[in-house]
Amino acid sequence: MIKLNKDFFVRVLILLGVVFSFFISFSVDNKNGDLGYNLYPNLNFSFIDVAINKSSDTKYYSIFLGILFYLTALLLVFKNLKIHYLTLFFLFILLTFDIYFIYLVKQGEFLGQHLRLTIPMFLLILFSYKKNKK
Repeated sequence: MIKLNKDFFVRVLILLGVVFSFFISFSVDNKNGDLGYNLYPNLNFSFIDVAINKSSDTKYYSIFLGILFYLTALLLVFKNLKIHYLTLFFLFILLTFDIYFIYLVKQGEFLGQHLRLTIPMFLLILFSYKKNKK
């Protein structure tokens, strides 16, 4: 029988964050004025992928759920958040950009902008988790 403790729950949240930021994302598009969300397998494993002005992407691939899982894990596990301000700041910046790009899709003004920093985000979460375990 698996003993459910806080550490196990945090590991599950980090794993869900990995799944919903690396492997599964939500494609967000605005066809005929309707905002559509679909699960989409993410096969782009670039370290940093940024397009602030314009790109050839016609849909926005959101990692909103992955960021929320990471944030929940951070807030549950860390006793001393002073060490982890950088991680929290980084996640809130990514969350803000994600919400902004979804807003652009909804308004019909999306030009392919995106900010995908999934690998640095995961490494920062992993570093913060390991630092907290000491």
